[in-house]
Amino acid sequence: MDENDKTREVEYENLKNSYKSLNAVIMFLGILLGGYILDPGMRSITLIVSVLAAVIGAYNYKRMDEDGKWGYLLLGLAVLWAVVAVGRYLLIIKVL
Repeated sequence: MDENDKTREVEYENLKNSYKSLNAVIMFLGILLGGYILDPGMRSITLIVSVLAAVIGAYNYKRMDEDGKWGYLLLGLAVLWAVVAVGRYLLIIKVL
């Protein structure tokens, strides 16, 4: 392995770690957005955006996580939060 290959490998690892961090931040921002619903008319749109952001962010993190344990944990938490958030929303609008 020459110096260029080592440099590329380090750059790839840095890029992959940045991508994982970005997706974790997207997931948590989606969860925060879901808890911060101001206008009843915007509630459903905000909930859809926040659930999608949380689940997609966690899924992308899981995809980049090589050993998988943290990725599956974050994805499980995001899906659990999404189910609870949607259920709570349906109770608020009196569907359930």
